[in-house]
Amino acid sequence: MEGRALTAAAGAAMMLLCTQFSLAVPALVLLALATLLGVPAFVTMGGLALILFWRIGDPIASVPIDHYSLVINPVLPTMPLFTLAGYFLAEGGAPKRLVRVFNALFGSLRGGPGIVTAVTCAFFTSFTGGSGVTILRWAGCL
Repeated sequence: MEGRALTAAAGAAMMLLCTQFSLAVPALVLLALATLLGVPAFVTMGGLALILFWRIGDPIASVPIDHYSLVINPVLPTMPLFTLAGYFLAEGGAPKRLVRVFNALFGSLRGGPGIVTAVTCAFFTSFTGGSGVTILRWAGCL
């Protein structure tokens, strides 16, 4: 408890010093010290974001605007849909059938198992938008 109070006092003093002289490095050092002394992770991440926004000269009020511009990105809703497509394909046994097809095509070549794995993962990833290796491993194919 005593260490946290000391860290808070040092943080307030350092922030006052940094606002006067525009020194972001001491603020980052202080944040690292506070993290080592046990402040919660959300304080560390929020403090890091504020220090870095402050360092590039953006006002703190621009944080919600930047966040909003990321959230309205049209690519964002497609991520859960790709995940759902991967889940349906994995539940239907598509990875096992893909492995059998590509094993029949490339399995007899030199380095066949590696080629089969790479081609199967690339083919499956084109449908799911995610890591084919993860989905194939989850389905128990490899």
